Amino acid sequence: MLRYFAMVGLGVALGGCRETLPPVEKPVFKELTQADVTATTKKLAELRGLRLRENPKVLLLRRDQYEKEIEQTHDTKAPVAGPGDVLPALLGLLGPSKERKARPSEAESAKEHVRGFYEHSDKTIRMPNSTPKSRSEDQQQRAVLAHELHHAMQFQSFKEPVLDSADAVMAWKSLVEGDAQVAQLLHTADREKLPISGVLRRARYDVLKPAQVSPLASPIGSTPWEALPLTSQTLREFPYREGLAFVVDLYRAGGFALVDKAYGQPPTNTEHVLHPDKYLAGEKPRPIADLEPPAHWKATGSTSLGELRIRMFLEPCLGKPRAAAAAAGWHGDRAFVLEGEKAWQLGWVSAWDSEADAIEQQDALARMGPCLPESDEAGKQIAVPFTIRRQGTLVAFVRGGEPAERETMVERLLALPGQAPLPTPVSTAKVPPLHEPPELAGGALEADVYRNDFFGMTAATSVFDATLDAAGSRLQLLDVKARRLRAGGRMGFSIEISTPERLSEIFAEWEERVVGYMARDGYETTRYEEQRTIRTALGVGYERSWTQRRGVLAYRVTIIPICGGTGHIALETVFSTNPGRELMDYWVQSFRWTAPTKRPPVCEYLDPESQSK
Repeated sequence: MLRYFAMVGLGVALGGCRETLPPVEKPVFKELTQADVTATTKKLAELRGLRLRENPKVLLLRRDQYEKEIEQTHDTKAPVAGPGDVLPALLGLLGPSKERKARPSEAESAKEHVRGFYEHSDKTIRMPNSTPKSRSEDQQQRAVLAHELHHAMQFQSFKEPVLDSADAVMAWKSLVEGDAQVAQLLHTADREKLPISGVLRRARYDVLKPAQVSPLASPIGSTPWEALPLTSQTLREFPYREGLAFVVDLYRAGGFALVDKAYGQPPTNTEHVLHPDKYLAGEKPRPIADLEPPAHWKATGSTSLGELRIRMFLEPCLGKPRAAAAAAGWHGDRAFVLEGEKAWQLGWVSAWDSEADAIEQQDALARMGPCLPESDEAGKQIAVPFTIRRQGTLVAFVRGGEPAERETMVERLLALPGQAPLPTPVSTAKVPPLHEPPELAGGALEADVYRNDFFGMTAATSVFDATLDAAGSRLQLLDVKARRLRAGGRMGFSIEISTPERLSEIFAEWEERVVGYMARDGYETTRYEEQRTIRTALGVGYERSWTQRRGVLAYRVTIIPICGGTGHIALETVFSTNPGRELMDYWVQSFRWTAPTKRPPVCEYLDPESQSK
């Protein structure tokens, strides 16, 4: 998607005539075909290294047909309250039953979130297919196809392991979906002629929200938590965001051979996904034995929350940063749901890497009171009071029941964890350290010079009245001092890939924008003048200019790729006289690198460096 910072329409109040506007030529996009399926399959096999032993059936459908397919392959009944709701209610993630809204069915959620899916039971890919209206829609449609084709390759190449908890299911999902995200990035990078390592490195820092797929349509089944209002978005996004980061880190450590190896020795918990170094080291959580419930209580189920769901439990009360910090250092846990005659009770014991980690978790739990209101489930009470006790690196948490019952439960919980198993390293490979890219920053006006240390450049602003926005990122040159020259300019910055192969598309988008500017200011006609290559102190620049038909107003855009074409500076200039043109030529040529041999922060922002891949 094209993103411009500090770029708005540049209007200049000059007179002109009116006549019919010539149409702007746009790229022609087409629906996907079975030939595209064949070509994409072949390219994915080349890029990622997996092969299809049997071609899946691919249904490219109209939207109405696609929704019918969703109804036939997904549950159309809305989830109802049941045993799966008790644990989330005990953790405060579900309010009282009378306050809850009806939940959408799996099919309804899939229609909203899923833009394509692979159903491994019938080995069929289903996705809506339409004529894209823009380049971004065309990219997205092809990316979905690549993603789902890779799922078919995964399920023909690797065997799904036995999964013993919701946390293990999420860890496996994260490997599967993260790898499919990487496959679609490989395909996009190849189509756009971009370096694969750079694309994956950028994605590792800037994990975008994936909208085209969802766990609801994943080849791996969903869990009851994924229908809960407070958790559905997190659980929907996690396998794609954090899964992508996990797989990219494995690739950075050992290439796709290490990624493939992970299917035979998969991550077994979300700590592995969030901390790939712990996965590679083969760290294992402490085992926790079954609980013998006290008198008058019946154990109805147990599971490991894992690092992810501990974050989710703490987050509503503590906020994201503190919840994430408190959940780090996880070394195993098990939550037990106990049913009494009139109430529910939660017994949860967690193990931590160090006593400091355990103290941090104990402190976090002590602050949860305001976020655990009285509730109910299946006609039985969930009381507010809870008890916490720490013993070395163990923390026990009990909610519900009388004080004496909670004390008895705490004692039993702290006796359950066993010794941590010895680690079984997956690989001796190490994930290269990440170098956090800088935040986007603006510049400042210093006398008659615009200086931007983030970009590592300066530009002249003399003759003009120059202004900046509050962030220092929008530079505008107003035609005041140079009013008789009838000239003005503006600088902007884009993160769009700006290789020579992409220039025609960039300028096509600019032409639409220019026509809109002219029409908005009363100039209903625009004539394309020329495109040329120029040399600037920042490097090679590409210019395209337009004029108002039968008029004198000229509008020019200069694109200067920076940082290896991972972004560009865009300079808009407007003039209506030859002296005005000369002035704007001078302004364009006034841009200078402040340290030509030094990599400026903007390049680290656009294309973060790593010590390895």
